[in-house]
Amino acid sequence: MRGRDESDNDVVNAYSLALAREGFTKREEDYYTITLSEDVLGWVGLDRARRGPRRAVLEIDIGVGLRNQPLEQLVAELKEVEYHDYFPPSIGMNIGYLMPKQIYTPWLFDNQTDIAAAVLQGMADLRKYAFPFMRSNIQLKKLLNTLWKCEHVGWDYCIPAALYLLKDYRKIPRFLAEEITRREYWTERVDQPYRDFASRLLQRLPK
Repeated sequence: MRGRDESDNDVVNAYSLALAREGFTKREEDYYTITLSEDVLGWVGLDRARRGPRRAVLEIDIGVGLRNQPLEQLVAELKEVEYHDYFPPSIGMNIGYLMPKQIYTPWLFDNQTDIAAAVLQGMADLRKYAFPFMRSNIQLKKLLNTLWKCEHVGWDYCIPAALYLLKDYRKIPRFLAEEITRREYWTERVDQPYRDFASRLLQRLPK
């Protein structure tokens, strides 16, 4: 009888092969990228978890997005952290938020699931919803407009950095001040790392 780890790997391997056929390169963990332009990578991540009674159901969260390399280089410099070649994405979300219902949508697998058919459907959804989203946000200005509309992990760093690269300097001080206030209101403590990021960015602004 096959163990759960083997079954989980069967699902992820099926996605990996399907993504490779679309031109994606597998990175560490279960991350995949594809070159969209000189500075931009399309990005897919497969997060897995066991759910339900006796953890009998495998849940695959298909995260999709893209990474603007100059933007992430600047963010890394301002945060004073090591630059990473493909993680995190500049914008990323569960694919369900790009689909008509716009809700979190996991792919569920149990021992009765036809893996090939399920992965085929998942890839069809990627082609229909995720790949066009990636291509439509290649330009930094378009990516910035999308970031304004959908909060996600990292947007509070990417928005002011994108404004800087686009030379839209006047919006940066207000955004940073409002973000510091928002973060510290909810946490009830000083957010020194974000304050340091903001200070370094403000120092770069033209006098």
